[in-house]
Amino acid sequence: MCTAGVMLAAGLVGLPGLASSGSPMPEPMEEDGVRFVRVAHAPFRWKGWLAVYDVDMAVGPGTSREKPLDGGAVRLEFTYHRAFTAKEIIEGGNALLAKNVPPDELERLKPRLERLNRAYADVRPGDRYTLTHAPGRGLTLRLNSKPLVTVEGDDFAPRYLRIWLGQEPIHKGLRDRLLGTVR
Repeated sequence: MCTAGVMLAAGLVGLPGLASSGSPMPEPMEEDGVRFVRVAHAPFRWKGWLAVYDVDMAVGPGTSREKPLDGGAVRLEFTYHRAFTAKEIIEGGNALLAKNVPPDELERLKPRLERLNRAYADVRPGDRYTLTHAPGRGLTLRLNSKPLVTVEGDDFAPRYLRIWLGQEPIHKGLRDRLLGTVR
């Protein structure tokens, strides 16, 4: 696995380095037929100092910030501070999925996961990836607001988003800030 893939898959879990941001919450926005409201912002720093990306989480009507994986509308937006290849993103994500999704479920999701992974492209500082789950539509991946792929099925997004929001996420402090469980 490449350096960034290792950093994404293993090096970031449990490390300190999240700061809270006082940035104002923007007005609600509509995407994929859902009106989203941003509920959290968390900058992510590796080993406390290396800026990796900022994450904004937004939820749709009836979706709980504390339990966004219960099948409701949720949107994660990542603004990158460092360059990553698509291969690095995919390797890191796959390693984290293996920690958060039982093997039989992961095998069942594999064709859709491969479809999503084929859509990833390299990122440079300033690029933004967005993952938007709209119930009944699926999970849409966008790069700099351009839709790349929509993976159908309401069962896929709650499992894929465990990379950031699951029991063994990329960073527990990041997850806790997004879910509002950090005081």
